[in-house]
Order: sequence, then C-alpha cells, then structure tokens
Amino acid sequence: MIKKQQGTYKIRKTIFLLSVLIALVIGIFWGIRKFTAEYYFKNTILNNVKGVSIVVESKLFADFPIIGSDVPYNSVTIKIPDLASKKVGEDSNNVINNDLLSSGIKNWIKTMYQRDEAKKFTDKLVVKYRDDTIIDDDLTKNESKEK
Repeated sequence: MIKKQQGTYKIRKTIFLLSVLIALVIGIFWGIRKFTAEYYFKNTILNNVKGVSIVVESKLFADFPIIGSDVPYNSVTIKIPDLASKKVGEDSNNVINNDLLSSGIKNWIKTMYQRDEAKKFTDKLVVKYRDDTIIDDDLTKNESKEK
C-alpha cells in the first residue's frame, strides 16, 4: 500500500515538474518573441521620430511551419505624435503652418503606405497621427480600408 502511494506521488511529482518546465519554456519563448517583434518595428519604422509608439500583438504559433500562420502578428498599431510645434502665443512663430504640416504628414503616410509589404507581417495595421486614425486596414480582406 505504501509503495503504491509512493509510486503515484512520484508520477504526480514528475507530471508537475514537466508541466512547470513546459510552461517556463513557453513563457520564455513568448517573451523573446514579443520583445523581438516590438524591437523590430521600433527600430525600423520611424525610429528617428521621438515619441513614436508601436504596439505589436504576436501570434502564438507563427514560427511553427505546420500549425503556424504565414504572418507573425495579429495586429500592429503605430502611433505617431504631433510633429508640429507645441508653442502657442506671442513667442511662437507661424513660419510653418501647423495645420498644413499635419495634413501634409497625413497625406504622406497614406501615399507611402505599402499594403503588400504590410501583408507580409500582420493581419491588421493601424496607423494613428495625433490621435487621428490615418490607416485602419484589415489585411486579411482583399481591399484596403483607409481613412
């Protein structure tokens, strides 16, 4: 009777340790993937603009050829801060019109957007400038939806 209890205890202990080890490996893998995804986008897209925020949602099994997806990310959201001067009042100048600069940047983002390249990385791309959504594109569909 005691040997039977010790045997089941060893089996439970082994299963528990294997579960913890598998969870640890998956956690490390997931963390490295999340870090590299954010690092890739932060260091390749508008990396010279201060305050750009990039949020990446990775797919779980994207790196596995049989069960994984062709694209590694569910969604990528890029938030670009206001590039115009924050100064207002007597000490600011109007050498560059902030409203024209803002509309020019929005048009530039729409013009430079390459949907075919974005499809290689993500299923959904959102680009925001000054809290305005410039691009909101579900790349799983055939046509683009831009604002």
